[in-house]
Amino acid sequence: ITRQDIPFTPPEAALAVRQELTVTMGPVSLTKRTYQRALGDERVGVSLVVRTSEALRGLVVLDDAPTGSRVADGGALRFEVGDLPAGGEAELRYELVATHDGDAASLVDLPMPVPTIVWDVRP
Repeated sequence: ITRQDIPFTPPEAALAVRQELTVTMGPVSLTKRTYQRALGDERVGVSLVVRTSEALRGLVVLDDAPTGSRVADGGALRFEVGDLPAGGEAELRYELVATHDGDAASLVDLPMPVPTIVWDVRP
C-alpha cells in the first residue's frame, strides 16, 4: 500500500456546484454560482464573477437572496464594484443561511434570483 498513489483531497476541495447562471447585458457578463461546502452544512456559498469587454464606471451588482434564506453575517446584497477597465473582471462572494425548517440541500435547490447589473457609460 505504501507504493500506491492514493489521492488525498483536502476538506476545502469538497465543494459541489449546485447551480450556475450567466447573465449578459451589453458588454457585461455575470456568472452566478451557488455551492455547498459539505453535505448538511446550512451555509450555501454564492460566487458572482463579472467580466466586461468595455470600460465601465460605477458598476453596481444587485442580487436578491432566495426565499427562505438570509445573507450570512447580515451583509448587503448591493455590491458597489466601482470602475472596471475594458477586459476587466471582478469576483464577489457571500454566503446564504437557511432560515426555515428545511436543510441546506433544499435551499440550494431553490431557484436563485437573477442578479441586476447597473453602470454608467463613459463619455
